[in-house]
Amino acid sequence: MEPSEEIPAFEVSCLLERWKVYFPCELKPERFDRESFQHLAAKIWFETFKNPENDKYLEYEVEQENNDRVVVYVNYSTLINCGDNNVTQLCSYVYENPGQIINTLGVALDCVRYYVKKIPKRKEIKPRFTNYNKLFPLSSVKAQCLGHFICIKGTVLRISTIKVLVKSIIFTCNDCKQKISMDLLDGVWNTPNSCTNMDCRSRFFIPDKVGAKTSFYQRLRLQEIENDIKDLNAGKMPKCMDVEIRDDLIDKCISGDVVTIAGILKTEIMNDFKSRGARAGNRTTGLHTSYLDANSIMNSNINTMGSTNCESVDQRDVANFLSLAERGDELFPLFVKSACPSIYGNELVKAGLVLSLFGGTDLRFKKQQFSDLNNNDNLAQMDDEEDVEDVSLAMRPDIHVLMIGDPGMGKSQMLKHINCVAPRGVYVCGNSTTNAGLTATLIRDGGSNEQNLEAGALVLSDLGVCCIDEFDKMSGDQSALLEAMEQQTISIAKGGIIGSLSARCTLMACANPVSGHYQRSRSIIDNIRISNAILSRFDLIFLMLDEPDLDKDRLLSEHIMKLHARKGKRRQDDSNGYSQMSSSGMGYGSESGYNTSSYEDPYPRKRSYNTHGDRSNIYGASDTDIDGGIRPEEDYETLVNYLKRVMHQMDEDQILTPEFIKKYVTFAKRTCFPKLSKEACEILKSFYISLRVNSSGHNSIPVTSRQLDSIIRLSQAKAKLELRSIVTREDAEIVVKLIQESLFETNYDLVGFKATIDKIAGKKKVDKGEVDVNNIGSLSQPKQTKIFIEKLKEIATEKQDKSFTHTHLMEISRSLNMQVGDFRQYIDKLNANNVLLMKGHKIYELCVGL
Repeated sequence: MEPSEEIPAFEVSCLLERWKVYFPCELKPERFDRESFQHLAAKIWFETFKNPENDKYLEYEVEQENNDRVVVYVNYSTLINCGDNNVTQLCSYVYENPGQIINTLGVALDCVRYYVKKIPKRKEIKPRFTNYNKLFPLSSVKAQCLGHFICIKGTVLRISTIKVLVKSIIFTCNDCKQKISMDLLDGVWNTPNSCTNMDCRSRFFIPDKVGAKTSFYQRLRLQEIENDIKDLNAGKMPKCMDVEIRDDLIDKCISGDVVTIAGILKTEIMNDFKSRGARAGNRTTGLHTSYLDANSIMNSNINTMGSTNCESVDQRDVANFLSLAERGDELFPLFVKSACPSIYGNELVKAGLVLSLFGGTDLRFKKQQFSDLNNNDNLAQMDDEEDVEDVSLAMRPDIHVLMIGDPGMGKSQMLKHINCVAPRGVYVCGNSTTNAGLTATLIRDGGSNEQNLEAGALVLSDLGVCCIDEFDKMSGDQSALLEAMEQQTISIAKGGIIGSLSARCTLMACANPVSGHYQRSRSIIDNIRISNAILSRFDLIFLMLDEPDLDKDRLLSEHIMKLHARKGKRRQDDSNGYSQMSSSGMGYGSESGYNTSSYEDPYPRKRSYNTHGDRSNIYGASDTDIDGGIRPEEDYETLVNYLKRVMHQMDEDQILTPEFIKKYVTFAKRTCFPKLSKEACEILKSFYISLRVNSSGHNSIPVTSRQLDSIIRLSQAKAKLELRSIVTREDAEIVVKLIQESLFETNYDLVGFKATIDKIAGKKKVDKGEVDVNNIGSLSQPKQTKIFIEKLKEIATEKQDKSFTHTHLMEISRSLNMQVGDFRQYIDKLNANNVLLMKGHKIYELCVGL
């Protein structure tokens, strides 16, 4: 390793002038030694960076007058590929000899600032390497990594208080007053053995603590990311490691942040053998613990395109995202189909989960600088206007989802899948989770005996998704979620520590009914053990019932058989992360990739659903002409039928991969900030007013102003999914349909069900006693049941008798044009649910209150 040209003698002496500052444990060299690796390394660094063209590899931190050091960030990934063989070789030595390379770089940059750039005030240079490519999983950090420069990634569990670390101190002899300077390596306290004065035999020295050279010091506890270890270390405890940070690295992260830290792996005596007393004699033991001396920290929550479980978004990914977003109205069904493809059906639930992944407009990211993407002219969604909105006054952008249903409906499986495709996710189970495990735990540090806060599940999922399974099993700890779900903070007052932690996460939970099976005769409040305060904080609530349905069961069994009979994995496009959609497979009137010759399409198209074309909306001729309800078109198509129809025409090769979804969601959340259009505002306002007017009694879920915020967030999520900056009329209509069809199963139950249900159902407004026979049969069986029971209540009130014969019940069902399969089995099911009680031979009594 030879330099390209000789340096004059005065410059060589400059390299050695402040050698003691960067190598305090070594004597100052008297002359430049060409055989010394350290001297040659400093020489090459100086030759490289005295050229102003190489300043592109460096980034100087803003200097402060009261600071005696300057931090320089060195881009390792670009420097090692600069083309200079000597520099490339030095960069390759960083892994094995990090201390020498970093200190010699500091010596060279010190001389460059003083002699080349003519900066008069000399300060210590602290180089910090960024974009270091040797990333080690925490489970792979072994003894062979000791003393090497490595990079690890994980979640910050706890942070200690800031302490003062002594780097060097002067001792004064008690007898002759001789001053002795001592350098403390890694903060290990050490006193002189004897006085440097040959005539003095004193062994007692007084430290000068006021004049000591110190630095701020802090410890982190880092835990490996769950999604990164599930395949390698399944069933094992997550690995943890302590990280030591100093000076400018302090306050770079908080509990719950996902960070990438580069540093030198070192060892220290275990805390059990540091204290005095009975174990004082064991200080010489060979049992040590490892820690990382941090050199640089990259916080994923601050980094522009950082993501927890996938690589950063680059320009190639951006091009793929923009190309996919051009598909318009086909994009939403594609994401729904890609959400947990192993679970058949439940399109409405999957649609809600997909929208919750994107969330509403998040102003927390709008102030960040996206220097690597701002130059792209194709990003039409980036708002160039100066936004003066106060982020602290903005409503929460996260969309909370609750799934309630019978066992075996795939609720936990969908939660697992969402946790995997989310850019950052934490999965917990309610029956094994405590209040402290959700919020924060007070931990006593074994070394300093001080108390520190350790982050819980909600804090660890900050700016991500927290999935809670068996939500009903943690009824005693649900109160801990009240503040986190709305204010998105967790206030702590324990052990003398008073503070607030960020919990800006999307909460997705699933629960089972109290009796194990949902009972139709009871309200939703009586079926679950969740308070109204918690329910009102959920933006979407889905009811998933396991009811016998011949056609649905047949399709479900065929889907399961295909999963088990599949011999190969789904074909994927390695370059884009998704397969191109063929024009023949996505057209509404064209043949799909499936073999449809054996059966007829069960989801016939009722109208064109083009969000870019001209068509009326679900409110009829006018947005403002609501008249207390919603007046839809004649050819009304439910959201479920629309999703089924479009998804039925898609081939399995079109399903998006989890890695692609992670990057797409990350990109959309950090670059797209939709705003409501005037038309969307009118639709959402009218729909919210109709919800308030038609809200049920005390047995139903309350409709408050939070539901208005929920509707707005869902509309923004729909626009964000398509990378648009404006929430259109079509976005609002789809969200209205989603909430309408979910409210059928939750907010309006059999008890207290009113005749105004037809307004919320999206059907024509009809007079009392009349039934729209053209729409009843197209509804789902639970919705038909509700209207059927309401009709029975009207007839029972008129004749003052709750008894009905089987023949009379069949005539009523025919007048409503009900499509429920075998009517005898249908009546038996109502009898089992205590809705129609069998009093005699083919005589039934209505048990629901009039």
